[in-house]
This record gives sequence, structure tokens and C-alpha cells, in this order.
Amino acid sequence: MCYICGREYGTLSLEIHIKTCKKKWEIEQEKKPKNQRRPCPEAPPNFDKMLSGEITQDTKDIYNEAAFDNYNNKALVPCSGCARTFNPDSLVKH
Repeated sequence: MCYICGREYGTLSLEIHIKTCKKKWEIEQEKKPKNQRRPCPEAPPNFDKMLSGEITQDTKDIYNEAAFDNYNNKALVPCSGCARTFNPDSLVKH
């Protein structure tokens, strides 16, 4: 799972996707006023081991949970009224 956009990818394509996703994040942040820009979420623990295939399926499941938590807590924005998290564009509509 991508810790930036929350989409699922296989271990072979994830590394390629992450590079593209980071660039997209930076481009989107550059469009915002400086006071609204956020840093790109950081990789969860064992990300490098997951890419290299050094971890077991159980550990992959733990990584995916950590990646989803990272995405949910750092990439999404919470609503000030209900605390539910949204993509920034969706939050405006909410």
C-alpha cells in the first residue's frame, strides 16, 4: 500500500509508484499558499525491507496497516466539525 495516496500496489510496482506519487504530492503542495502546504508523509517502518522482499506475509500485513495509518493521519485532512479525514479537495465539499 502507498503511504502517500492510500492505493494498493504489488511489491514490485510500489517502489516505482512511490517516486511518482512523491512528485505529484510536491506539485500539489506547490499550488497551495505557503501556510497551507504540508510535508510529504514519511515511509512507515520496514518500508525498505518490504520493497526488498526481506519480510514475511505477516510483516507485510503489519506494514500495510502502518502505511494506511500514515496515509489516513498525514495525507488526509481532518474535518474540524466531525474529525473524519478527507482528501483536501473533498473536505471543501464536505
